[in-house]
Amino acid sequence: MRKVWLVLGAVTTAFTLMAFTIGMWHGFAKAKPPQESTRRSIPFALSKLRLDAERGNVSLQVLPGEAGELVLERSLRWSAEKPAVSEDWDGRTLKLSAVCPGSDRFDPPLCEADYTLYMPPETDLEATTVNGRLDLTELRGDIRATSASGLVRVTGARGDLRIRSGTGDVHADGLTGDHVDVEVGSATVLLSFHASPSDLRAVARAAGDVHVIVPPELTYDVTTDALQVDADVLTDKESPRKITASTPDGDIFLCCR
Repeated sequence: MRKVWLVLGAVTTAFTLMAFTIGMWHGFAKAKPPQESTRRSIPFALSKLRLDAERGNVSLQVLPGEAGELVLERSLRWSAEKPAVSEDWDGRTLKLSAVCPGSDRFDPPLCEADYTLYMPPETDLEATTVNGRLDLTELRGDIRATSASGLVRVTGARGDLRIRSGTGDVHADGLTGDHVDVEVGSATVLLSFHASPSDLRAVARAAGDVHVIVPPELTYDVTTDALQVDADVLTDKESPRKITASTPDGDIFLCCR
């Protein structure tokens, strides 16, 4: 009988330890990853801002702010090692970087650096990113944006727009600028206008679909080059409004709102 009780005790202890271990790991799994948020203000009195996020995985959103200052908000999340970040301002250019340890692994740990920048809305912007998302919202100045592989999204831009991207898609809607020039390597271009552009160029150099939506009831001088073109806009070679779209490996879609 004593042996039976010893066996039962050992089994009970084993199950208790196993339950404790499972509970402990379950708690670790449910634990939120570390987070850190910061906010800083930078006096600003220029008509143009250069924004450089060419190092690391930085996702960046730019929104209209108040006159006379830049406001930079940063949010970090990580599971293993905290990203090494830097923010350098030289009076004209704001340089941002976030380097994640272990990002070259097959299954890298969680490591995110998200920035939100508020700037005077009339300011012209020149922004450069590598592989993080670039989101530009309701800006009134002219925009020049360059990205290697991250998504570029533009909403409600009122000035002229020039975008260059390697493999990152370009999505832009609510546009009202006269001059829009978008060129990608292998990616999709989606453009939608609230006001008719005077000069629109949308090009995929290697591959990708090009979709353009413009206001109806106006004529356009349209030039396209693609294997498949679906164009439903009024065309007139004498029109002052020009649309040029091309892709060697993809479809072109032109239509009205």
